[in-house]
Amino acid sequence: MNALGKQTRIWVIIGLTVAIVALLSTDYAQALLKSKRHFVQHSIDARVRYEPGAEQYADALADDLSDAVSRVEEIHGVPFKKVFTVYMCATQASLNEYVANPLHFPVRGTVPFGNVLIAPSAFHWHGEDTHKGTLRHELSHLLLKQYLGEIKNRTIIPVWFSEGLADVACECAGEGISDETANRAIMAGRRFIPDTKNSLFKIKRASDYGVDYPMFHRQSHLLVAFMRDTYGLAFQALLADIHSGTSFDRACGEHLNVSPDTLWEAYIANISQVN
Repeated sequence: MNALGKQTRIWVIIGLTVAIVALLSTDYAQALLKSKRHFVQHSIDARVRYEPGAEQYADALADDLSDAVSRVEEIHGVPFKKVFTVYMCATQASLNEYVANPLHFPVRGTVPFGNVLIAPSAFHWHGEDTHKGTLRHELSHLLLKQYLGEIKNRTIIPVWFSEGLADVACECAGEGISDETANRAIMAGRRFIPDTKNSLFKIKRASDYGVDYPMFHRQSHLLVAFMRDTYGLAFQALLADIHSGTSFDRACGEHLNVSPDTLWEAYIANISQVN
């Protein structure tokens, strides 16, 4: 290697080192590195660990985890590839600290790099026990990440499809929004526009799609459930391609022969016939 090549290599190494140090200094990186050694392994299901004070919640998760795994694997058509842990946090603040969320941000569950975190709010969400649905929802996200990795999971699958698929797996979505209310909004044009890609650095939220959070989840659930019920084996082939790393855009075109932006037209035609 000549002198110029060596110098270039040195500057690349320096640049990568600076980038890594900068990344590790962020609040999110520090949160991900926070120790979980104080979590206690559950005596019934070793995949569940809990913080002291969260024993009762952990008992429920241990009872439900195997069924939740089976349900998610059935929906996706593939098994989990890796062993994972479900961490039951004792407080909302504890969960939020692990993902650098604001102190009281109401997240019921999340999937940071290979495992699941569940908050007590999953057991009393607006007065309802939603922990079974929350567990299935997060496991759906986890399964996709196991097959695709963090970067592809963020870039080749649009948020509405990932969330809609997770909501199909959990059989609940958009608490407080009925199918009828969502359908009226869809037919009136108050609906999100299905896109085909995501961004590595900016994950879309419900507000980016022009609807509020419950309505976004209910509509995403309805659209993905419609795709699954209408296209059957073709939908399963689409999922198989996605799990192998094919982008949603390409898989949708190859297996469903329809573009995402025309899916609502097919959905509206279907519910109009039913009604």
